[in-house]
Amino acid sequence: MHKLIGVSSLALLIVLVLSACGQAVAPDTGEIPATEILLNEPENEVPVEPTTEAPAELEVIDLAGPTMEVGSTYVYVDGSTLVAVPAGAFIMGRNSSDNPEHEVTLSDFWIYRTKVTNRQFQLCVNTGECDPPDPENNPDFLKFENQNKPVTGVNWEQAQAYCSFVHSRLPTEAEWEKTARGPEGNIYPWGDGAPACDLLNFDLCVGQTTKVTDYPQGKSYYDALDMAGNAYEWVADWYDPFYYRSGPAQDPPGPETGDKRSVRGTAYNSMPERTPSAVRWSLEPALNDRDLGFRCVVEDPTYFAPMCEQLAYYGTGPGSSTNPIQTKNYDCPNLDIITAPQKCDSNSTYVTFKYPDNWSPPIAVVDGGCALISNPPNPVYDCNAPTTVSLSGVCQFTGGLSPATCASHYNYDSNTGTCVWDGTGALGGECLPGQTYDPVNQCCSAQPGSGNDYNLCDPGSSPVQIDPNTYACLDGNVAPPPPLVTAAVSMPPACGGGTEGGGCNVSPSSCRYGFDQDQCCCISPTGGGCQ
Repeated sequence: MHKLIGVSSLALLIVLVLSACGQAVAPDTGEIPATEILLNEPENEVPVEPTTEAPAELEVIDLAGPTMEVGSTYVYVDGSTLVAVPAGAFIMGRNSSDNPEHEVTLSDFWIYRTKVTNRQFQLCVNTGECDPPDPENNPDFLKFENQNKPVTGVNWEQAQAYCSFVHSRLPTEAEWEKTARGPEGNIYPWGDGAPACDLLNFDLCVGQTTKVTDYPQGKSYYDALDMAGNAYEWVADWYDPFYYRSGPAQDPPGPETGDKRSVRGTAYNSMPERTPSAVRWSLEPALNDRDLGFRCVVEDPTYFAPMCEQLAYYGTGPGSSTNPIQTKNYDCPNLDIITAPQKCDSNSTYVTFKYPDNWSPPIAVVDGGCALISNPPNPVYDCNAPTTVSLSGVCQFTGGLSPATCASHYNYDSNTGTCVWDGTGALGGECLPGQTYDPVNQCCSAQPGSGNDYNLCDPGSSPVQIDPNTYACLDGNVAPPPPLVTAAVSMPPACGGGTEGGGCNVSPSSCRYGFDQDQCCCISPTGGGCQ
């Protein structure tokens, strides 16, 4: 495990002086010796008058990485919490032909506490580093209420692409199994007790995937969640049913090649007899499924520089696990979209977006075929081609929130409503795509206009708007989904041809603001007859 160790400029100066004077210098270990270093006084040196000026104080910066021990955690660049799995032996396998019981020794590693979520994968998609999930096996990928569910509908390459995006990798089978079973080889993550619906999402207890933090009582020895149930997980290895009969006992990497990749764990639809953590599965790497996700292993948690600013937390989250939401006082706006086809053969439909005047302006989404003809409040668009429009808003909080908190190494700034890095902790020099490294402050900021959303929250929390100028992470169990309405925009029907001998074929029931029989059209929402 790499550790970043700072060396002061004073120590460097001493080494240079020693070298120039022909002194033997001990090999550089990356640490400053605790004993005092004495320099020989050169001959004929002119005495220097003592000074009363106090020496300049060196700024002390904590550069140490997280401790590799059971129970140690670390908040990673994408909001995930990493859990430590120290080096050592464990019991792998259990009375099966493709995974007989045997002892394996692994080097230490850090692994995601939860499966990668839809929201985390959205960040990778937005930066162009990942392809979206299969819409058939993850149709609700973008829905707010599903953002903390495990991302599914991704094949092996897509899973590995995300892990590479955050400078990590998929776990080996041995790493995954040790995380799930602990050093003594528990049958299940929580121990040897039988599976139950309060320990994991399985056996159609729910019938679909759930949030990755919904089953804390089923955590493993190393505090990893969802190692059983909810969704299967891709791992790094090719699948070979005979590999663990003769595979290496130290850090087994898996077969060099194969036809299928290994899959571990179970899902929301798995039967009880399939839930032991030693059970192995496999799938062709190009395939995906609606009950198959993944998590990542990190070898160097300190690779990335910290964000210069992060969202504050209300409720549970990094550094605020005992800070529950007091009440759920929030109000969401009523939104509506009114479509009104104009005079027949006009090839024009008016679209009116309606929302409360005293609310933060919602986001209206229209395509290039619509032109704004009336400004807010309640803007009106003139659309000249069939399309779909949407209107989304934000909920306002009226009180009852617990005090804002920040993750370790961040301080809350009440003026901006954000958490500002305090200059301590890990000091890697890399940033995610779409971020810029600030060499002066040694942290990362989102690039203006990059279009990437870096309002990251840990799995289990959701980014919400607290007031018009402040966003924060809110406990996902109380964060309301933002209001959203959509409407299909159709064009007016052609004039005549609706009855024998011609005539009007516009149905009066299709006109929201009234029907003009003489002109065969729907009345405009702005009044004044057909336009």
